[in-house]
Order: sequence, then structure tokens, then C-alpha cells
Amino acid sequence: MKLFSLKPVTNSYDMVEWDMLSFAEKIQPMLPSNQDACMFLLDIHMNTDSLLAY
Repeated sequence: MKLFSLKPVTNSYDMVEWDMLSFAEKIQPMLPSNQDACMFLLDIHMNTDSLLAY
């Protein structure tokens, strides 16, 4: 029987493919009616909001 151990390649990085517009469309119903989802995502770093709920 052979056993294999999978290890990450040194000096390599995984990239997350994130489409901000499709994410904005998904979270828009969860935001207050007067808040635009795109502006919420663009300003998230200034307002220290969390994406955990979304």
C-alpha cells in the first residue's frame, strides 16, 4: 500500500476569483433599502463593516 502526503508548493499563492458586481447583487436584498451594495463594498474599509453576515 502506498501513502501520499500532499504539501503546498513553496513560494506559491492561491488567488480567490471574486466578482464584486455579482456579490453586490447577492447582498443587496440584505442591506437597508436606502443603501447601494456597490457603495457599501467600496466603502467597507472606511466604515469597518464586516462581510461575515453576507
